[in-house]
Amino acid sequence: MKTISIFSKAALLTAACAFIIQAQPAFCQQAGQPSADNGGAAAASSQAFGVENGAPIANYSSIISELDKINGAPVIEVLLSEAVLSTGKAISGNPGGHVSVAVTGTVYTVSEGYYDKTKKICAVLPIADYLYGTTPPDRSHVFASSYGSCYGRSVWGVRVYKLPENFRPDIIAGYWAKANSESVTGDPKWEYKKRKQNCATFTAESLRAAGFKNYLSGYHLLDFPRDIVTDFVKELSNLPSDQVSWDIVHYRQIPVKGYGTSFSVPNLEWQRIILSLPLLRKMAGIPTIKGNTDLELVAEGTPPVVKIRPFERESWLKKLKYRIFKEKWSHGRTDSAPETAPAGN
Repeated sequence: MKTISIFSKAALLTAACAFIIQAQPAFCQQAGQPSADNGGAAAASSQAFGVENGAPIANYSSIISELDKINGAPVIEVLLSEAVLSTGKAISGNPGGHVSVAVTGTVYTVSEGYYDKTKKICAVLPIADYLYGTTPPDRSHVFASSYGSCYGRSVWGVRVYKLPENFRPDIIAGYWAKANSESVTGDPKWEYKKRKQNCATFTAESLRAAGFKNYLSGYHLLDFPRDIVTDFVKELSNLPSDQVSWDIVHYRQIPVKGYGTSFSVPNLEWQRIILSLPLLRKMAGIPTIKGNTDLELVAEGTPPVVKIRPFERESWLKKLKYRIFKEKWSHGRTDSAPETAPAGN
């Protein structure tokens, strides 16, 4: 096995420190989608790839059914979108990332941009559109936020195929229908806010309505998407093995020129920062998302086609080396699309 020299490791660690300093998070949850002249997504012709009203991945209409053939269609899927560091920006406008829930292929997602336009707290759409769509369901949706997520960032999906009878994912649709009917009346209970009453808050409450634990209990200064997903995975892990079946899929960000790089968001509650060391994390029973990931969906070729393959568990140094020397800090860009980019939800 080829080893990395001490000097190479030093160079990598120096670059890593520079990147971490550059990407220090602000304490907010959901950043609004910027306009096209401020890092936002500009409308594009039908010939452009991976942008609003442009061409989607070649197997956009079939990729979810291809995935479902492996272990079946999930009865519920919790989707964690990574944070985004826009090209040319020192700090992510949305360090918390984003979380949504899907039931039998329909995604329920709290989008700040969608709420601002409609006063409905939740956008509802098929999972294929949420991940890979480029045509907006209507003018209220925001590209790479309430649809087309994978062109703007990577998404992790916790797919659950079997649950004990006391869990009722079918109730979730009713929860969101009630949320939308009440939010349009101006009910402050459903008002979107960045630190509380955000995507993490409402998604956690919808899971609670379906019989899952209260992930918002205890000491929470802020509601963070990754904490909701980690608690969800922890609860699944503690259920009787003969009554539950689940896995995690990595929907990798599709490289499109000018779009910001997405990056994994750590658990940000103070208890989990303290328990961030692997040994302490294991002792506390806090699961890792990557450690439970089996498959990933990666775009390849021209025109891009998403392929399903085993998840690659690369070492941190190997990934950093690839990013520095191969991508050259290009923020995942290629040479085939407009310069403007979405910053995420």
